[in-house]
Order: sequence, then structure tokens, then C-alpha cells
Amino acid sequence: ASETNFLPDVVGRICLIQGSDLYNHYTDSKIIIGLRLDRSKLVRLTLWDKEASNFRELNRISTRKKQVVIITSIIPRIHEEKLSLTRTLNALLL
Repeated sequence: ASETNFLPDVVGRICLIQGSDLYNHYTDSKIIIGLRLDRSKLVRLTLWDKEASNFRELNRISTRKKQVVIITSIIPRIHEEKLSLTRTLNALLL
């Protein structure tokens, strides 16, 4: 309980999305995402609550079908033409 666990950065191709009402970002029920990391590795990522709602919003507003997801603890932002990095759990769909 006294250990600090850090999640590694992950890049994978989305090969499965399971959940109910996937385009309604007001819903925060569980979503399961299958990520193919390479030819031999497939991982299952489960999102709940706010993260599930945020994923639904990204999925809803996308103009094309997203296939790649980056899960990182660093959020890059540009403010007044300067790059700023914030550490927290974040997902980016490409």
C-alpha cells in the first residue's frame, strides 16, 4: 500500500470497443477497449466513470473512425505558443 505505481505510456490500435450507448457522453457506464500493441500482444483496457464518459465524447465527435489510441501520463498543451506538459492520466485518439 505504500508503493507508488506508475502506468507506462501505451500506444495501440483499437480492435474492439464494448459497452452500452457508446455515443452518449452523458453515460458513464463501463467501456472495454481491446488494444493491439503488436502482432502478439492484445490488452484489454476497462474505463469507468468520468474516463468512460470522456472516451464516449471523443468517439462521438470524431469525424473519422479512430483506430489508434495513446494512453499517457503527460498531457501536452500549447498556450501562447509555448509547450506545457502536465502529468495526469490521459488518452488521445488518433
